[in-house]
Amino acid sequence: MKGWAAVTGLVTDDVCLTAEVDDIILRAEVRGNRQPQLPGQAWQAPQFSLFVTAGRVSLALGWDVFSALVRYMQARAWLGATHEWSARDSRVSLYIPRGEGSRAVLGLDGVHITLTTKQYLQLEEALLNAVADAEALPVLAELRALYGDL
Repeated sequence: MKGWAAVTGLVTDDVCLTAEVDDIILRAEVRGNRQPQLPGQAWQAPQFSLFVTAGRVSLALGWDVFSALVRYMQARAWLGATHEWSARDSRVSLYIPRGEGSRAVLGLDGVHITLTTKQYLQLEEALLNAVADAEALPVLAELRALYGDL
């Protein structure tokens, strides 16, 4: 990644995206490399982190979880499914139950967070709005080129 960033001259800004509902917070942080690199030092590639807080549990995750989560949320929103919907891979799973009163499940790298369907839909809307923000779009496009859209 460092070599690719150096050859292409990839430079990104710092960006922080936050989606929050009740005590569940998704916070994506990009530590860009806009500052000039010091002579003689290796080129620094931008760094990405996804921080998830739910109650008393905090997780630090990476681009692979973030990109899969956004992809699944976009698919669910595009389909408009609000009950009996699921998506899953080795890192992320989403489950919206069929019946009223059942809890939705958001699985991130083996940790499962339960929430109401209404809470899930609010969290999804907040994250999708954050990634569609005009300031975030070019930075996320550069990170897709660097990390790939897994």
